[in-house]
Amino acid sequence: MVKIPVMPLHIWLPQAHVEAPLGGSIILAGVLLKIGGYGLIRYIWVIVPEAVDYYGPLVEMLAIIGIVYGGLVTCRQIDIKRAIAYASVGHMGLVVLGINRGNSIGEIGSIYMMVSHGLISGGLFIAAGVLYERYSTRLIRYYRGHWVTMPIYSIYLLLLLMGNAGMPVSSGYIGEMQLLIGVYKDSVIMGIIGGIGGVIGAVYGFNIYSRVCYGQPGKYSKKMRDINRQENIVLLVIVVMVYILGVYPWVITGDIYV
Repeated sequence: MVKIPVMPLHIWLPQAHVEAPLGGSIILAGVLLKIGGYGLIRYIWVIVPEAVDYYGPLVEMLAIIGIVYGGLVTCRQIDIKRAIAYASVGHMGLVVLGINRGNSIGEIGSIYMMVSHGLISGGLFIAAGVLYERYSTRLIRYYRGHWVTMPIYSIYLLLLLMGNAGMPVSSGYIGEMQLLIGVYKDSVIMGIIGGIGGVIGAVYGFNIYSRVCYGQPGKYSKKMRDINRQENIVLLVIVVMVYILGVYPWVITGDIYV
């Protein structure tokens, strides 16, 4: 629960992302958070299934609180890396909810969402690193008007945020919808609340985008150059993978079903 992390054991994650260098944030979001989900599926369900049934309602309650809390807190963040970290709390809460339901659809959706989240969240941290390298600050209020000054970067950021919000044809949509279908089969209320978390994700995603890319470019923004070739290649690879997995989900789910 700490590793995933589940509310209220999440307090280490935002600070860890803020203090970590870019590479540390990418590894933490893309790999280390998934160890908790792997442990739930591979060990906890296998070794102590009775305990999972007994503590299931408590775990689901914490997951639901984390989904809503993570999304609402993200809307209020002024630090871009901290905002992405709180968004991870909400998404991993959905993963826990899907795993805890115990049906195959929810578990497969949770696995797919962990893969998707690793790509999208890693890409968002790279996008945040691009801004930090130019501004030497993570405060969103200094970023504005980049649709004019950094158009290529703005396109990548938009595609990543749409994937993070679960837009169709993105990997985020496949994982989130399959997960919610599995949850909805067992509990209509839990499925509806999980869906509300997805709506909140769209709200904070486009809120971040409007604050960073729209508006009149400030005196600092006007001097900023667009992404270089190295940054372009890295972001292009991640975005292409996110949308390929959104169109061809059986690349992952086919092996799981077998």
